[in-house]
Amino acid sequence: RVVADLGAEPPLPQMIEVYDDESLFRFLASPSDGTGPIRLWLGGGDLREGIAHGLARQVLLARGLHDPWLLEGVAAYEAGRALPLGEHWMAGRYAPAAQDGVRRHRDFPLEPPPSFEALPDDQAEVARVQAWSMVDYVVTRYGAGGLRRLVAEAVRRGSLTRALPAALGVDPDSFQEAWRKYALAGGVPEGLVEVARRFDPQRALEDIGALSSPAYDGRAAGTPGADRAAAYIAEQFAALGLEPMGDPLTTTETAARGYLQWFPISHTQVLTTPSLVLLDDQGDILLTFAYRDDFVEWGGAGEVEGDLVWVRAGSLEGMRFGGAVVVEREPSDPEVRLARLAERGAGGVLWVTEEPLEGPLPGMDGATDAAIPVFRISEPAFERLIDAAGRSMNEVRASPPALPLGVRVRQTLLRSPLTTTLTANVVGLWPGSDPERADEVLLVGAHYDHVGRAPDGLLFPGANHNASGVAALLEMARAWREAGYRPARTVLFVAWGAEEAGRAGVAHYLAHPAVPLTRTVGGIALDGVGGGRGYKMLYYGTREHDLPLIWRVEAASVALQRRSWRRGSTGEGWHVLFNREDIPTVKMIWEEAERAFYSPDDTVEAIDPDRLAASGEILTLTVAWLASK
Repeated sequence: RVVADLGAEPPLPQMIEVYDDESLFRFLASPSDGTGPIRLWLGGGDLREGIAHGLARQVLLARGLHDPWLLEGVAAYEAGRALPLGEHWMAGRYAPAAQDGVRRHRDFPLEPPPSFEALPDDQAEVARVQAWSMVDYVVTRYGAGGLRRLVAEAVRRGSLTRALPAALGVDPDSFQEAWRKYALAGGVPEGLVEVARRFDPQRALEDIGALSSPAYDGRAAGTPGADRAAAYIAEQFAALGLEPMGDPLTTTETAARGYLQWFPISHTQVLTTPSLVLLDDQGDILLTFAYRDDFVEWGGAGEVEGDLVWVRAGSLEGMRFGGAVVVEREPSDPEVRLARLAERGAGGVLWVTEEPLEGPLPGMDGATDAAIPVFRISEPAFERLIDAAGRSMNEVRASPPALPLGVRVRQTLLRSPLTTTLTANVVGLWPGSDPERADEVLLVGAHYDHVGRAPDGLLFPGANHNASGVAALLEMARAWREAGYRPARTVLFVAWGAEEAGRAGVAHYLAHPAVPLTRTVGGIALDGVGGGRGYKMLYYGTREHDLPLIWRVEAASVALQRRSWRRGSTGEGWHVLFNREDIPTVKMIWEEAERAFYSPDDTVEAIDPDRLAASGEILTLTVAWLASK
């Protein structure tokens, strides 16, 4: 790659020495004149980057180039070219420092060229950042051919300043001023900003309205509603001209089905409306609780009638419940707690929560295979229960670790048997146009499934969660097509199935990827991008693992004058599984969107077009930028 980019061979043979002793490596630092071996420290980062940097310097020196700006800048640029998404890794590392240097007027004049080794460490770092940034600007503005002309003229004329007019038709002062503007803007390509502004929130709202309509029954994985939603998305992929990347077609299937990647999931559903009543010792009803207003199911199944026992202590040491129903505060680790309660003979469980009852959640029970029913009840319902039992809240607060309340409970949660059914991911590919980069694949994904209907028929539309993510993905592709944008890298569009069923769709894809994971260089996750209660879009990612993505999101937001904020951890969601495969990912979500994720009020009418537009524009520019260089 170095030879092809620079049009010259390095001196041969080449010796590359890799050290695991940092002090010895520092002592034997490679000579700056390009003679001798390329010396690298094993702990200094990706070895490809170091090799490319050293080879580029030796190629340039062998050609007779001695201008320090181009020597360092081209070597750093070539180091990034050696890595997947390497230009973006280098931008994440250097572009913020270049911005800061220009903003603080710490950038260097181009003449006379500095000797980096003679500068103090802090100034030398500023100079190296500037050198990389200027070369990055040359390639962005004038292309790879412009860089080769500039190097050739610098060899012929002896310096960058004398080479600029001949190679690029620009004088040094004009070049530096243009570069300063580029650095301050974060290097955002102006043409891609215009592409991003084509994102139409009204068209995206049409997709959200369709997917969250009653026709799709809340899109619970494994149901006909989810199958209809997958077919709708596949039709949109086909209309956009994406290449189908699902399962092979049979002769009787339509082309749209070629986008579907089918996989099995375990499926069950609540058969009747769950019930909860309080009984006296004669079996007469003392109090009936209202489903959804007073309680919702958390998980499990069964019908139980037993004594009610209040448990105050975290420890269950010495307790045996003998089929009694346990009522306690909602635990932080519900799966572990439920297992311990069941081991000690609890017949059912009521968890008192101070949070709003966001449910029922028919498609995402915490423990559908549990042998006992588990409900969440509200704080006011709990207080009425205590009063009906003839107790006071003060007694409850000051109770021993376990307190029988002297009443009985009938708790009913009936389910269909656990069966296996099929659901699908929807996978389409936009092929890259650059032969050198088309093998590198960016994945953009959003889950389309939601939680369906409650046992009493109440619809959970899932407009923001996550029809909005799917709609943004579709509208991004429409904006690209209308603008005539052609990505250099390949972009894979995926609408995941069964996210709410333990991320089953993503797990299946990772085991059976449409494109080898070794070619997948980054991922963008969309979830709840059309509404929330805050004022900015959040994006999750770490500088250590996701640097090329988070920097582009940040710079894109500034260029579009949209508000965004980075959260350091990767957050929860399917992208975490890609992170575990060592694939950089970023999750986009609107601030405080999660508050209404599992609410019947998550309708298309609650989507905020301005928030959807902000998220969609940032997404469109970020992915186009990552795919273009």
